[in-house]
Amino acid sequence: MTTHDRISWRSMVKLTTVADVATAHVLAAHLDHEGIDCHIRSESLGPYPIAIGSWGETQIWVDESDLEDAREVLAAIDSEAQATEVDRAGVGKSPNIGRSLGWWLVAAALLAWIIYLRIASVL
Repeated sequence: MTTHDRISWRSMVKLTTVADVATAHVLAAHLDHEGIDCHIRSESLGPYPIAIGSWGETQIWVDESDLEDAREVLAAIDSEAQATEVDRAGVGKSPNIGRSLGWWLVAAALLAWIIYLRIASVL
């Protein structure tokens, strides 16, 4: 990402619009890593952030001369995201079932001890 003094706004074009500022910053970091200067614009970046529905949309702007390279970077990111296998949460066995069970037992024992202390202080 660049600062305002390094950007000539006359040659800037909108590369893409994303749903939120966090996604825009991730994409901007990828573009910056490839040497492409960019700027993020959004209503949610101001002193009164608005991130409801389309008001939270964030635009990424690049120099017109970098537009094709920036599109290639976004296409590469999209293809990597599609190639990544995503498991649904809560489906399948936990690889650390023993550790998970142990923490649940510790939490239950701690809760029982707190309840015991409360009852003992009342009596």
